[in-house]
Amino acid sequence: MPFVVNVPGANNMKSLCCGDWLKHWKKHSLSDPGMCRACNKVEADVGGHVKLALHEGGKLFVVPMCHECSEKKTQKDKFFVQDKDLVQTGACFDDLDDICDTDDKDTEYSDGE
Repeated sequence: MPFVVNVPGANNMKSLCCGDWLKHWKKHSLSDPGMCRACNKVEADVGGHVKLALHEGGKLFVVPMCHECSEKKTQKDKFFVQDKDLVQTGACFDDLDDICDTDDKDTEYSDGE
């Protein structure tokens, strides 16, 4: 089971393809969000951003969390999640067919005409 830490301030990042991070998690996960992975006390209602605790820098992942834990957890607050709970923030871009139209404006070629 991976040891993760919350990434403070990441709630300002937007999920362009899925609308919100919990929808992103649901799209790329094989399980139900269920309870908050940080406190295990209430239903998860957001996709919280985390990174692996033992790796400096590294990739960002999304896990189901309650809004309160997502807002209050700091990088000092470590918790365990199951491997299947970790969904990479860039999972939508692993398959170019999965990129939605709103993302095309950032990647289209323009010759200035």
